[in-house]
Amino acid sequence: MQLLERSPQVLPSQGHTPQTCAGHLQMQGVSFSYPSSQGRVVLKNFDLEARPGSLVALVGASGAGKSTVARLIERSARTYYACTY
Repeated sequence: MQLLERSPQVLPSQGHTPQTCAGHLQMQGVSFSYPSSQGRVVLKNFDLEARPGSLVALVGASGAGKSTVARLIERSARTYYACTY
């Protein structure tokens, strides 16, 4: 229930709004730290590209940043020093 009751850190009125959406996801040079642990970088210079119709899996050890990438894609966390399309 807590997940459903959370409010996103990024409001729909903030950030870049594309003219069209073809399902092409691209993240370039994403670096991210949670505000509560600024000394620990979760993602550093992370790149991801998912073209329409492709299947992408994020695989890694616990704490490697898989859930963080998902949160950034759904815009429930705010990126710094990044470009996400």
